[in-house]
Amino acid sequence: MSKLRFDNARYQILDRQGAFQDAQIAEKMFTSQNNGPGTLTAQAFIQELQTPVNEKVSAGKPSFVDFLGSLGSVLLQFLPF
Repeated sequence: MSKLRFDNARYQILDRQGAFQDAQIAEKMFTSQNNGPGTLTAQAFIQELQTPVNEKVSAGKPSFVDFLGSLGSVLLQFLPF
């Protein structure tokens, strides 16, 4: 998994091209090691990097259920356990 950590570091410093190249190498490495979870993670990271930077992701509209969940989590902090 150290290869993916390096990819993420490049991604964090906005080196998307370098992160993409590293992710492709990581995918090949995980595939050659028959590491299914590693391969899937690398593929997901590659897909993330292929998404245009300016594309907005819809967070959805909050609902009453979301509000109740948030309220419940706040109230649970005050209960003695």
